[in-house]
Amino acid sequence: MYQPGPPVPLPPHDRPQQNRPDRPTGLAIAFELWVVVVVAQWVAFVAQLPDLRATSREVAQRVNDDTAATARDGAAQVHISDTVLLVAMIIVGLVTTAVVLGAAWLGRSGYNWARLVSIFFAVYVLVDTVFRFFSDARTSWAMIPIVIGGVAALGALYTAALRDSDAYCRAMSGYRKQQKSGWAPSSQWPPSPNWPSQQPPPYQQQPPPYQQQPPSYPPGRHDSDDPDDKDRR
Repeated sequence: MYQPGPPVPLPPHDRPQQNRPDRPTGLAIAFELWVVVVVAQWVAFVAQLPDLRATSREVAQRVNDDTAATARDGAAQVHISDTVLLVAMIIVGLVTTAVVLGAAWLGRSGYNWARLVSIFFAVYVLVDTVFRFFSDARTSWAMIPIVIGGVAALGALYTAALRDSDAYCRAMSGYRKQQKSGWAPSSQWPPSPNWPSQQPPPYQQQPPPYQQQPPSYPPGRHDSDDPDDKDRR
């Protein structure tokens, strides 16, 4: 009896094929613009470091005063230094940088959710740049990298919001689903030198099924063959 073997993959010409979509130039430029934004923001941070240190010192003093007033009522007093606040700001900046560049890279790779996250960050940088013009930092040289970063964020927003970028992310989503399904185009055919690993058994001719013969009459002469019977008729 024939035993079916394992499923045999189809040759390349019988499988539906989909090539990797071409990355639009806009998304590639968007990632480079995000690098410019990050560098500009860190340069502005260094330029504003004296002001940030003074601000953190004021915040720490205010918190310590509130804590001292609470300690008079019997609560424990906690002292916070301006250095702790400054280090916390640097850590937050590093984490934000990693998230922004990671989202920009994944958006460049065709992940639509990462492209939308990059658009959100670009809008945030643009709004922050506008508000900087109404702050005390507008008179310092730190506004130069801030403006450069804002312009780069505007370019990243424009390139990520293009229709070609959205179409590329959708096409990449279908391509990744095809890769996970297991029938993506293969560069090697047959899949292995020993393919197929199991050949079906040779066809064995079976004897023809039994055919029932029509029943024969009992031995003897039939009435129609009797000459006397013919004479009587």
